Amino acid sequence: MKQIKTVMAMGLILAGQPLLAESDTEVAAQFIISRLDLVEYNTNLDGLNFQVYWKISEIDFARDGLWAWKEDGYFGVPVDDSFFGTMESGIFLVDPAALSLPVRVEEADPDFPGLISITLECQASDCFHISQKMMTDLSGPWQPNLEQFVAMARIRADREENVWYVDDMQTALRIAAALNFMLEEAGARALPF
Repeated sequence: MKQIKTVMAMGLILAGQPLLAESDTEVAAQFIISRLDLVEYNTNLDGLNFQVYWKISEIDFARDGLWAWKEDGYFGVPVDDSFFGTMESGIFLVDPAALSLPVRVEEADPDFPGLISITLECQASDCFHISQKMMTDLSGPWQPNLEQFVAMARIRADREENVWYVDDMQTALRIAAALNFMLEEAGARALPF
């Protein structure tokens, strides 16, 4: 009964709904996976149609004690059949115990109203390990840029925080509650400052 009350308090299930998995952590993981999706966002910046495309996939919260997922995205301005901006793709691994509590939820940028970021931060530096490819300062026809990007080799990179995107605040807050619960269960802790 305690499990059911815990996940109900997090807003992950409603009274009368069956549990999705055997434990609170599994319920939280299933909830997060079900809510993270493709984000396609458009805004007008200085008269240009700026686009954000971000997709998370292949989420695995139980890969040998690590969390793993894939992110793909592009950020920039399409003009006719050309694109000006950045393309990136990464496969992420992180030990959840190395992350800090709580995750941050905020509007991604004042220029992008309605685009919400969920930031996961390391307790110490560079706990995110990424196999990535990235092309910045893209300009010119879309198709040759895309072909060049697909052909690129991945390189290894590390970073101290990572951002997930959603397009509404309520969903972001619920994902954050589930993440915070899972992080606490994994041994993450709040930074003392």
